[in-house]
Amino acid sequence: MGEEKKFDKQCKKSKYFHWRRARKIMSEKIGRRLTSNEEVHHLDHDYSNNDLSNLYLFEFQSKHRKYHEFLKNLVRNLVDGLTPSERYKKQQSEWYIKNKERILFKQMLKKLFIKMEGY
Repeated sequence: MGEEKKFDKQCKKSKYFHWRRARKIMSEKIGRRLTSNEEVHHLDHDYSNNDLSNLYLFEFQSKHRKYHEFLKNLVRNLVDGLTPSERYKKQQSEWYIKNKERILFKQMLKKLFIKMEGY
């Protein structure tokens, strides 16, 4: 009996438990079962906060993924202080510099190898 209570406590702490509870709350709100494509999103990203004002229903999992991708990019832009076009230019210049360094390094190794052949 004691192990069952322990299991219940561990289960309640898991993300899966809160995910199921959020789906149940949302289905009660809209009056039907959720489809397998629909996903419930926690607006404050706290899985234990299943208040209706904190839940949002995405019609498709892909829309939920795109939303999280958007948030991730937004935070990255705010941290960098760069617009997407500025970030692209920065990435291109970094690639150019790395590529140039690689070419110079190969040329240096080639010259060193040629000098070593003379010994």
